[in-house]
Amino acid sequence: MEHMTTSRWDIGTYDLLISKDTDGKPGDLMVVVFAHPVDIDDTEADHDAPILAHVDVLRREYDQEVPAHLFGVASIGLRGLIQPEDIEKLFGLQLGLRVMLALWQGIDRDFRGVDMDHRPWRTPNEEAVFPLMQRVHALLMDLRNRAGFTTP
Repeated sequence: MEHMTTSRWDIGTYDLLISKDTDGKPGDLMVVVFAHPVDIDDTEADHDAPILAHVDVLRREYDQEVPAHLFGVASIGLRGLIQPEDIEKLFGLQLGLRVMLALWQGIDRDFRGVDMDHRPWRTPNEEAVFPLMQRVHALLMDLRNRAGFTTP
């Protein structure tokens, strides 16, 4: 399997989409992490961005209302508007855990150079992504433990 190198997409910065799941019950959400374009004026990027993670969140899985301004797309990561440490402040513990899980999955796939369906989309860049991957993993485990999940 051959990996391609592309400079169209940023490394360590992602787009985070929070939207209402129109196929689900009221309050169900979709959390999607996809590649963030290097050039924010790239009009084709919205249509071509590799999807790195998708997590469905049922309404019963989070405990607070999502403010309207958090719906939509925001950059997250190394050069993002949102830093991983801000996720709990923005989304609360339960939903923050699900958002952090989606971010972790997206970073893990970027680390390996594959998209959500494990199709190669760029040469892995472990050195650039690994520190962010470690940071998000530590935050994810902290949220997981505080939410009451235990490691078997």
